[in-house]
Amino acid sequence: AYAGLVSCLAAEWQYACQGGVTAGAYCGGDDISELGWYWNNSPSPKKTHPIGGKRPNGYGLFDMTGNVAEWTEDCWNGDCAKRTVRGGAFCSFQDGALADFKYGQALDYHDECTGLRVAHDLN
Repeated sequence: AYAGLVSCLAAEWQYACQGGVTAGAYCGGDDISELGWYWNNSPSPKKTHPIGGKRPNGYGLFDMTGNVAEWTEDCWNGDCAKRTVRGGAFCSFQDGALADFKYGQALDYHDECTGLRVAHDLN
């Protein structure tokens, strides 16, 4: 249905976040400082950081926790005027970067803390 690259579904995002491990508060473990940029460890001025500055998760994916919160393809609680956002960002506090934390955001919303991770069907 889509040409090229599209954002991940929330279930795909969660699978990628876990990195082959079902335990861990964040995407890849329990120590957010090792895994991602968030409010308390992001130096001033607060901004995004180059990919790979923190440890990857078990699948080798960087920044699934923190740096930029990621839009997913899923509607938010059945409201398709909003999409589900996951992962936390450099402007999130620690709780906002938890692997199971999510929120809805209007389709026309934009800021420097929200982006997307692209996925490509390998078939």
